[in-house]
Amino acid sequence: MAISCPKINIQGSAMMCKKIAYGGGSMKLVFVFFLIFVVLFLCGCAAFTQHGQAYKKAEFCYNAGDFDGAVTNSIDSLSIKPTYQKASLLIKKATPQAYEKHEKIARGLEDQAEWDSAITEYDTLLRMSKRLSELGTIYSTIIDTQGIMQKRENAIQKAAKAHYSKGIRLMDSKSYNEAAKEFKRAQDFIPDYEDSESFYASCKELAVRKIAIMIFENASGKSQFGDIDVKLTDQITDTAINSNLELLIFITRDQMGRLIQEKGVSDINKIKSNPIEMGKLLDTHAFVFGKIASILVNHTPKASNAYSREVVIQRPENEGGSYKVSSKCTTYNKKCDVTVSAKYEIFSAISGSVVKTGTLKTTSSDEVSWAESKGDDRALSEQDKDLCSQKERELEPEEILVGRAIDELSDKLTNEFITFFEDFFK
Repeated sequence: MAISCPKINIQGSAMMCKKIAYGGGSMKLVFVFFLIFVVLFLCGCAAFTQHGQAYKKAEFCYNAGDFDGAVTNSIDSLSIKPTYQKASLLIKKATPQAYEKHEKIARGLEDQAEWDSAITEYDTLLRMSKRLSELGTIYSTIIDTQGIMQKRENAIQKAAKAHYSKGIRLMDSKSYNEAAKEFKRAQDFIPDYEDSESFYASCKELAVRKIAIMIFENASGKSQFGDIDVKLTDQITDTAINSNLELLIFITRDQMGRLIQEKGVSDINKIKSNPIEMGKLLDTHAFVFGKIASILVNHTPKASNAYSREVVIQRPENEGGSYKVSSKCTTYNKKCDVTVSAKYEIFSAISGSVVKTGTLKTTSSDEVSWAESKGDDRALSEQDKDLCSQKERELEPEEILVGRAIDELSDKLTNEFITFFEDFFK
């Protein structure tokens, strides 16, 4: 049952409250209950309800010229209380203005042949129309939904045609990568538009670039960490493949090994000396050669710091005075850092030259801190109390830290390669 808010004679109520307050203790208790009743009663008013709060937001948005916000919050208010008159009046006033704004923007975009953006404007209006219709037929007719749908359909036809035409021009200029994207966009608007599907397939085949990540040689001089060269190479390739890049194909180490054997390539260095010829032979557009340049392990010696601390403790009030407590604390710390660096060169089988070089490195660390104390723990700082709760442990083995650094390095290298190749093969 809805609660309406009658007018309250505040001045009269205040005088009555004063009379009650100056009564005895029981009258003061009545006064307290009266105040509680007034507060609870007022909480039933619209300003304190969810629908009232939503309306206030809608009103604020409308006054600020944000007609979309006004419509959205009015819908929220009416969804809670369908009979709320204020929200009903505001939504009928704000919706036409929101419609006019989006429709005007869409017309301007169409004049500039910006069909994709115009469709976005129409989609916004259709979402608004859908929410209005959910409130009931009284609101569903505020927006001309059929008119919007017709304008949107016209924009879709124009957008598909524009992307298809641009794809044809790019295909004629042998920009197959960009052409494939335009044909795909045309299909996004209208499936099987003209010959977009077959042209997309043809351009994609011509635009696809194959990249071989050759094994990263371990040139660090440290072989005790196992096959980290194989691990780094395979992780780069696997991560790149799992990125689902539409026009970039990364060839695995095993696949390239079989190709090299099948084609009778006896010396890998031939790829570096004649990348164009080897690229044609191995059906590859780029080769990445790299090496693990260094592995630096740094053990920080166990360090300690001893100190004494004294604090004053206040006795309870009934006893009075104070007394001092002290503690001796020794903090300890030890740490190991492992830094792995890698260098690479990218050879283009199209230009026959080195198109990029780079060096990347990552550091993996393990650190242990703890403390020991003697005396009264009340003299310790909170930080040292926490350290005293820790126990000394062995640092993680160097092999673990190297492995972690290789993982981070492979991610860095993969991101760098993908970013480069996406731009290079545009």
